[in-house]
Amino acid sequence: MLKIFKKKIPQNIKTMLTDTRFLIFRIILKLNSYIFFNKVRMKIYKLLGMSLEKNAIIWCGAKINHPDRIFLGENSVIGPSTKLLSQGIIEIGKNVNISGFSFIISQEHNTSDPQLKTILKKIIIEDYAWIATNVTILPGVRIGKGAVVGAGAVVTKSVKPFDIVAGNPAIKIGKREEKLDYKTFSPDGIKWL
Repeated sequence: MLKIFKKKIPQNIKTMLTDTRFLIFRIILKLNSYIFFNKVRMKIYKLLGMSLEKNAIIWCGAKINHPDRIFLGENSVIGPSTKLLSQGIIEIGKNVNISGFSFIISQEHNTSDPQLKTILKKIIIEDYAWIATNVTILPGVRIGKGAVVGAGAVVTKSVKPFDIVAGNPAIKIGKREEKLDYKTFSPDGIKWL
């Protein structure tokens, strides 16, 4: 009877089990973005490997491809219909507001490579940053503490702390107050969009 348990599982069955597990993971991830209740949705993201601090919220409709490579700080809010392509890791600090319909992309293709290989570059968004609606942040970018990215901007280079940038490509258009003391998620209401 012990011999039955010592037999090796054939490779085709191992592959099938792995594929099935991956498919179930993808289905849960996709369905989770439509769950209306924030607490339930955030618990499922945590179960899928996302690193979340207290009061962090990803709104209904946001799309994520690798939850285990996202770190979301305390009181941070990600708006609806935002896409986080996180294969190259996305770190988001505390009290960050990412408004809806934005794209945060931490992976790209090497156009010089004959195989068009994927390049992964970490994105860091520091505390108190505000990413307005319909922004695109490209791989390897760091958004400094308290920085503001205007609606519709395409961020191709890192943004210094407290700078205000806008446009395509995003350029500095101003400077923000450096004494920030608010919570994006607070009992007074959620500050987003």
